[in-house]
Amino acid sequence: MAMRKSFLIVGPVLILAALTGRGYLGAVRESPQHRYQRAEALYHQGKLDLAIDEMQRALRDDPRQVEIRDALGTLYQMQGRMDDEIKVYEQGIRLMPNDPRMYYALGMARYAGKRYDDAAEQVLKCLRIGPYDPQYTHLLGMCYERSGKLAEAYAFWNANARDYPEDEVTRRGLRRVQRKLASKQVAGIKASLNQTATRSGPSSKLTPAKNSDRP
Repeated sequence: MAMRKSFLIVGPVLILAALTGRGYLGAVRESPQHRYQRAEALYHQGKLDLAIDEMQRALRDDPRQVEIRDALGTLYQMQGRMDDEIKVYEQGIRLMPNDPRMYYALGMARYAGKRYDDAAEQVLKCLRIGPYDPQYTHLLGMCYERSGKLAEAYAFWNANARDYPEDEVTRRGLRRVQRKLASKQVAGIKASLNQTATRSGPSSKLTPAKNSDRP
């Protein structure tokens, strides 16, 4: 009798497992973290499309999980799907407007797309929301440099070096911009000299005209 009762309990479980093809545990809904880990494993196996599918499912189950959202955006970037990457981050900003990580992720996407002014705008939002994170300031300095705003870049790196003198990335950025400014100044001087020489033209000596009537 006890065996019959046991069969009545276990039997439906075995049937469910057979129908799902994934076993009893597979019938239980997986957590977003498990899907994230599976997507990560698929990525390392070189199965990028499957990794994206799994990460999308993880994000649908937990749309406020920054780690999953950021990972999905990174996978999109690897496929060259920049519009999808940006869309993921913009959705994250709407859901979590006070999370600086979402603005930073969007800033990185804009930077990768060479939209440096847009990237700088997102990083400034990170810094306003806080807390301070050196990667935010590093990205902002690079945005100024890449957009050719060397004066702003110098002022930013210089101020950051005063506030965080041990930050090696900031010190390197400051030295790099100083070299660029010095090179630009030398180039400007050379250009000015060339323009002056061009305007003055070749020098010529006046010679008196011959007078055939002179004795």
